[in-house]
Amino acid sequence: MRCFGFGYDSKTCDYKFVSVYCQPDVDGYEDMDVSQVEIHTLGSDSWENYHSYNPYQINEKRGVFLNGAIHWSANLRTSLEWQPRLLISMDMEDECSRYYTFGMWEMKDYYGHM
Repeated sequence: MRCFGFGYDSKTCDYKFVSVYCQPDVDGYEDMDVSQVEIHTLGSDSWENYHSYNPYQINEKRGVFLNGAIHWSANLRTSLEWQPRLLISMDMEDECSRYYTFGMWEMKDYYGHM
């Protein structure tokens, strides 16, 4: 699944377009998804690319921009089963992703760029 988001970086006064492509891993991490994240900064017309392994799967194609970050709902893999209980956020300033679990709302910093 490919997901998108559009946001504003107040530190650099620039807009950013984020594309996230998630797919199941085929290299032995069967409880993880592989994410390819592409971030386009409009002012400099530049692209950043990141890859990471994640224990979650994003549900929404379009992210919501709020408080300096793009947010998506996601499913968390637990015991080889997907459970809907995460909010994934991509901060526009530091370009790092964070996830929040529903229920506890415990913030987990995940600096693997999704």
